[in-house]
Amino acid sequence: MIECRTISKKFGAFKALENVSFSIPSKKCYGFLGQNGAGKTTVLRMLVGLLRPDQGEIFVAGHSLLTERQQVQRLCGYLPQRPEFYPWLSGEEFLRLSAELVGVPARQAKKAAGKYLDIVGLADFARRRVGKYSGGMQQRLGLAAALIGDPPVLLLDEPVSALDPQGRDSMFSLLKKLKQEKTIFLSSHILHDIEQVCDGVVIIHKGQIKALGTMPELLEQSGESIVRAQVHFEVDGRMMNQLQAEFSGAMQGIGIPVSNVAWQEQGLEQLFYKVVKQAEEEQHQNSSTGHGGARDGNMAR
Repeated sequence: MIECRTISKKFGAFKALENVSFSIPSKKCYGFLGQNGAGKTTVLRMLVGLLRPDQGEIFVAGHSLLTERQQVQRLCGYLPQRPEFYPWLSGEEFLRLSAELVGVPARQAKKAAGKYLDIVGLADFARRRVGKYSGGMQQRLGLAAALIGDPPVLLLDEPVSALDPQGRDSMFSLLKKLKQEKTIFLSSHILHDIEQVCDGVVIIHKGQIKALGTMPELLEQSGESIVRAQVHFEVDGRMMNQLQAEFSGAMQGIGIPVSNVAWQEQGLEQLFYKVVKQAEEEQHQNSSTGHGGARDGNMAR
């Protein structure tokens, strides 16, 4: 559904992206991870046609962004990291305007505005001026605007950054429903949230893709498919001494000293930090040997 082929971008002398290539399958949700300044927002702005790559090609549903820009934009709903609004409009008025801008007939725009205000939990605030909305409410309104044309692709830049914990839970519950029928590509610094909703991840570091795939694929490639055990249970205090003695004795009987028992599966946080560390080491080695560019062996398909 989404495909980037060797796209590069410079801002003056600064190389923001270098030979970025990845693809995201239809009706899947992929997380976009990277440190601040890694190039996430630049890529998302390119995918929606707000920036042009210096080289390379971008395709959405088989349409080239270079030659079919308007068609690609009709296919994509975009939530920027810091959405901007007309503060004197109400939430309903803003969505009615947004609906008409993406081609919804005027007589249907009011109905569409009400529908998506309800979906994002703002129906009770439809007539409040957007300038009086909290940051989290504005972010939800921005998502409603991205959804209002019912596009098959959603591009979301930090969609939960202004939300409280309850708001994040509501947002990701909605995204879990939406990914059944839409392709979603979202950036976030909250790795736990990415694990909750995403089918796969793309990791970018200093303008280069360093990892791409589903979590099981990446963990297998990294050699980090390790499971630690942790068991929590409750027991009557009178049985504790007996339990400790019997359990420790059983484990020692097979040569395993025990201080604690736990189940903990390798997660996205450990994987992300490992990929970043490898990228930094590669960059240091390239600098030491005088070679630039990405090296082979990145965890990317």
